[in-house]
Amino acid sequence: MEKMYKKDYFAELRTLAERANRKDLIKFIDNEVELLTRKNTRKPTKPTKSATETADVAEKILADMPTGEKLTATQIQNQIPELAGVSNQRITAALKVLVNTGFVENTHEKGKSLFTKK
Repeated sequence: MEKMYKKDYFAELRTLAERANRKDLIKFIDNEVELLTRKNTRKPTKPTKSATETADVAEKILADMPTGEKLTATQIQNQIPELAGVSNQRITAALKVLVNTGFVENTHEKGKSLFTKK
């Protein structure tokens, strides 16, 4: 059986309501389908303040991180003076973005995450 979505269920319920001649149910179902459609067509929102700050940190890391050297997030923070006021969590989030995009490689040694610029 094919997966049914909420809109499909409402379509089935609408046919049942039409057979039963229930105009109140038909009106309710049509309203719910309209709300679902409106919800799914919303424009994407702009990036949050946190996301833009993380992207800025990622750019700084990518620009100043030495290539081929395995470093922890704390070591990266200590080596790049512009990251002095940035939290370790923010640096780790930025590194995760860089790992996901393929600019940095993440390895684990002795329980520590080491990041290497490709």
